[in-house]
Amino acid sequence: MNRVFKSKWSVAHQEYVVTDENHRSRGKAAKSAVALAVTALMLGAGAASAAYVDPGFVAKNSSQFAEAVTSWETPEYQKDWGLTALNASTAYALGYTGKGIAVGIMDSGALMQIHPDLTGDRFHAVKVPGQSYGSSGDRYPQHTDGNLGHYEPGAAVPESGEWQKGVNDTHGTHVTGTVGGNRDGSEFHGVAWGADVYVGNTGGTDDTNYGPFEDPQYFYQGWSAIAKAVSDANRFSDGTTRGGFINNSFGTNMRVKDNGSKGPDGGNTGVHFKTNTASETEYEYFLFQQDAKNRVNTDSHWNGRSFVDAAYEAVKDEKVVQVFTTGNRDFANPFYRPLYPYFNPEAEQNWVAVAAMEQADDGSYTLHSTWNEAGEAKWWTVAAPGRAIYSSITDDDGNPSYASLSGTSMAAPHVTGALTVLMQRYDQMDALQVRDVMLTTATHKNGDTDFDGWTAADGEVDARYGWGMPDLKKGMYGIGQFLGKFDYNMRAGSLDVWSNDISQTALDQRKREDLAWKTAAEKWMKNPTMTLGDEYTAEEKTMLGDVMTDTTDDIIGIDNQTIPEADAIAWRKAYYQKRIDAINARAYDGSLVKRGEGTLVMTGNNTYRGGTTVEGGKLLGFAESFGTSAAPSAVKTSVLVTRLAAVPAAADDTAASSNNGKVVVNGGTFGLLEKYNDQFTMKGELTHNDAADHSVDVTVNPGGTFQIAAGQSVSMGTLEFKDGAGYTVGSTDTDVLKEAYAGNAQTGTVTTTGLTGADLAVANPDYAFFKTELKADGNTLTGTLSRDVTKSFASYADTANGRSIAGALEGAASGPLFDSQIGASKTDVQNTYRSLGDDFFLNTRNAGIINGMTLSRAVKDQAAGIGEGRKAEMADGTARLWATGIGSTTSLDYGLSDMDSDFYAGLIGAEVDVTTGTKLGLFFGAGTTNDKAGSSKWKSDDIHVGAYGVTKFGNTAAATYGVIHTHQSADAHRTLQVGSSLGMNAFSGDTNITQVFAEGAYKGFNTEKYSVEPYAGLSWIHASGDSFSEKVSGMTFSTTTEDQNLEVTTLGVRGSIALPLAAAKVSLKGDVAWHHFFGDNRAKAVMNLAGSGVAHLKGGKLSNMASLGLGLEAKLGKMTTLGISYTGAYDGDATSNGVFANLRVNF
Repeated sequence: MNRVFKSKWSVAHQEYVVTDENHRSRGKAAKSAVALAVTALMLGAGAASAAYVDPGFVAKNSSQFAEAVTSWETPEYQKDWGLTALNASTAYALGYTGKGIAVGIMDSGALMQIHPDLTGDRFHAVKVPGQSYGSSGDRYPQHTDGNLGHYEPGAAVPESGEWQKGVNDTHGTHVTGTVGGNRDGSEFHGVAWGADVYVGNTGGTDDTNYGPFEDPQYFYQGWSAIAKAVSDANRFSDGTTRGGFINNSFGTNMRVKDNGSKGPDGGNTGVHFKTNTASETEYEYFLFQQDAKNRVNTDSHWNGRSFVDAAYEAVKDEKVVQVFTTGNRDFANPFYRPLYPYFNPEAEQNWVAVAAMEQADDGSYTLHSTWNEAGEAKWWTVAAPGRAIYSSITDDDGNPSYASLSGTSMAAPHVTGALTVLMQRYDQMDALQVRDVMLTTATHKNGDTDFDGWTAADGEVDARYGWGMPDLKKGMYGIGQFLGKFDYNMRAGSLDVWSNDISQTALDQRKREDLAWKTAAEKWMKNPTMTLGDEYTAEEKTMLGDVMTDTTDDIIGIDNQTIPEADAIAWRKAYYQKRIDAINARAYDGSLVKRGEGTLVMTGNNTYRGGTTVEGGKLLGFAESFGTSAAPSAVKTSVLVTRLAAVPAAADDTAASSNNGKVVVNGGTFGLLEKYNDQFTMKGELTHNDAADHSVDVTVNPGGTFQIAAGQSVSMGTLEFKDGAGYTVGSTDTDVLKEAYAGNAQTGTVTTTGLTGADLAVANPDYAFFKTELKADGNTLTGTLSRDVTKSFASYADTANGRSIAGALEGAASGPLFDSQIGASKTDVQNTYRSLGDDFFLNTRNAGIINGMTLSRAVKDQAAGIGEGRKAEMADGTARLWATGIGSTTSLDYGLSDMDSDFYAGLIGAEVDVTTGTKLGLFFGAGTTNDKAGSSKWKSDDIHVGAYGVTKFGNTAAATYGVIHTHQSADAHRTLQVGSSLGMNAFSGDTNITQVFAEGAYKGFNTEKYSVEPYAGLSWIHASGDSFSEKVSGMTFSTTTEDQNLEVTTLGVRGSIALPLAAAKVSLKGDVAWHHFFGDNRAKAVMNLAGSGVAHLKGGKLSNMASLGLGLEAKLGKMTTLGISYTGAYDGDATSNGVFANLRVNF
């Protein structure tokens, strides 16, 4: 978009940055810090660097939440007023910064890894293999300097999303900064400053014209590459994609020869294509259709498709949402690109349009009225901060700097950043659902006052602002409205809390407007005409408009701007029918389907009308939180639902009950609460609304369970148990559970207006430490929760590590982990033990030791190898160079860790004869280790160094000895489960493994034709590693690994035999050995259980192992030998298979 306001700064970062470990992973922070330091040096910042520690912190409980919000509002935060407008600090105080979420940007590249605010491994330049133009055209038809940006098949394309001199401008760099620029204490930061940012390249500047001029193939390939990168990165724990978001701020609108016109709000519109009316927006659509019809494509797939069609095609199967700007002109409607779903309603769920806000002198927010408004795109439009936005820029030579720019281009990245933050918050939603949260929690208020010019009622969508401005404060507390059926699949261990009031006000508005449009459209479909006659009302004429086939304006870049009437009629018919079909299919009552094993708590006074269905997991809430059954006008407002007493249903009760929400429980558990202590979104104590004018009627089907809240008394509408339905008694209040665990039984009551089938309900407690009892008395249910004294924490431990955790909890009898487990199910307690007691990280130590033995074998093989292929003739010297490549894979099955370890290393060594019978050598190498067990991963970059020697004792014996040190720098990922909560953790650490080995071999059996050498060896291995911390639901689990000292004895025999090959001297060699481990042959660690005691954890035991080697070596010349060999190691729990390739040169 065009820039309107600009005040340039040129200030380079002059700080070395160390980020707070609470907010970034160690690996990323370290890499970002190095990048910033290098940048400072490049920019000539000679000042001594100072450390920066972020003052922002995540609230641990509701009492410190307000302080946590303020802690993020630093000068860096305030540099972009948009962050304050969006209430971003509320999200940050809850721990949501976009971390772990991938977001895409299509723009004029970005100055990544050079600009200080765009450095670090969060930033990715997207490459598009095979990208090409499939047609010919001009990118900049509006240019008057002769540079029209002509493209054609075979023309050059950008290498990646990196900013390219002479191709791109500063626009993409500014946009990228607003989406996700670094938070490091200097200048500014982006909205989603913790996100992974994937940037694509339009191949041009911001002057790229998004009229019907761009190549669909080229842009499809670019959008598709970004969409796939984002979609692949954003996945649920079960591997299915969550999708993501792509920001599209680039480009400018069609131009016309200056007609001197002004827009509705006084903006200069004389040179711009008009989009004020339905006829004008439709005419722009026709121009796109005509260009698509006439464009000559090398790939027939794109015949009849525009580049905006390509935008939808690239994301429709990836659950990715395209975010587009409305435009920077004073028109009542957006241009075609953001308006696309109006003509193609199937694309609506994948679209967001963004208008722009500005900040007044008094600090209030209002629409920037001389830029395009929501108009016909209002159902997918929001307005965001867009005037005078401070962010990163570059000059024409690629020098980084900062500037304030203005436009809807600056508004869209605020929305994309907000969507990314929300996607981290709602980790069980896909991007299409997160989009609904963002839209329905947007605000149209300055305090208690509507935005200037806002015309819609509360909860409705406005023709100028759309839904309003995204609000990351309200957005933390659940969806604001259901826009149809909301199908929420929450994976095992997940928790979500919605305290917003959920209505369907906008859906009711849309139904009225859709049906009015449909009536008018169907009238036209029966008698298509170019001009609407008197049979249409004034409102209908405004909604539909005459069919426009030309304009008095001279459109720049379009040779034939006249649309044939037959085409115009056909195109209108086609998109009218698609819109009518969409209206017929749309559900105009909002509903909720709860699936999966996770837990959802709803506490708002909700008025959606489509009902609630529970298919799995747990759904809890207040009686008023599950909607209503009738529209407000159909309910007797003078009648309140009877909530506090059970009385026979009378006429008025029936009328009131007809407004109750309806819940059907087909699976999982549903329960009502009187109060809830929200420590998930830090709302604190929430209580049922006694003034609510509706309650809930519940039907529990076979397979479903109704939960009575122990320690609480609730009232509701009707409750019906079907044959085979279940009941349980539970609590979300830790104090209640502690009392019950201490032996003081806790009761809860449910008073209904009608109870049926209670005698059919089956107890379904599934508690680890409690038992339940149910009594029915008239319309009242009473449930009792009491301690099951036959069960202890140790009852559910099935491993040694689990028993250690159980013992620690039993001994502590307090702390967050203890509190979370006493009310857990049997399965959840078992899963908690298995998760916390998982020995994956301990067994990475075992894998490292086995891989180290593979490494030492390769070194010893070089030092003391046998066989004809080794007998390369010496030149004049007494030294040799050698190189070895190693690749091995190891499978370990210890405890809970069914783990695979892939180990790769390359070694370069040199040795010299120091005496007739002794040689000494040194080597250096590098490689990687990849360990994986389920979703747990350990990936390290390895450095290997060592020294060795061989001493021969005549022709009868030889000794090999040496030392090897391996340093591993690893990044690790693991998901922990505690009770019903999951915590996805990423951290970094170092491991060091040192081996000292000695081996003696008897050579007395060797002959000229073959060699047989029995040998014995002893190795001492020392292993150590860093401590690490992991978090789940506010609980921190710190693990300290213990150093290991273990010994390995080896007995084996190796041999070789020369093969009768005339062309080369080749030997076949083999090796069989038995290894015995003793000493500290188990990796051990101490885990602090979040203040609930300390557990001593053990990994798998290394005891006895057999190894086998087999290989070929060939003498290639007097000075060179080449070999390849297989090596394997086997015991009951570990199997390793490796391949060596070695080259040895004498000189």
